[in-house]
Amino acid sequence: VGAVSGHLPGEEAEHHEEEDEHHDDEEEPAAQRAKFSEFGMYSDLRYGWAADGWQLGLRVEHVTGVEELDLPQRTRVSPAVSYFFNPMRTVFFRVQYNYDVLPASQQEHSVWAQFGINWGGPEVR
Repeated sequence: VGAVSGHLPGEEAEHHEEEDEHHDDEEEPAAQRAKFSEFGMYSDLRYGWAADGWQLGLRVEHVTGVEELDLPQRTRVSPAVSYFFNPMRTVFFRVQYNYDVLPASQQEHSVWAQFGINWGGPEVR
């Protein structure tokens, strides 16, 4: 992750006339740059029945986090159920549950529903 302090390129600072009177002789601090790294990995297992379009999935992942950016380390377990509407598996609906384990025994739970359309042949999916 790359980070730069200050304003984005092309973005100007908001100034109020009253502030300009008090800050005419002050310069804005120079932008500071920083790079942050985190490491993550996951494993994804899927099992489907071609005849009826159902697929079960389980994904387990871990990310180390970045303390300076207040991004905590997390481990996630995500079971999912998908249904493919056609034999080519190009149109599907998926429901996924996420269980996140955070530092200090904190936990987060979320449920996602997804509708997807894939185009292209099976060699690109």
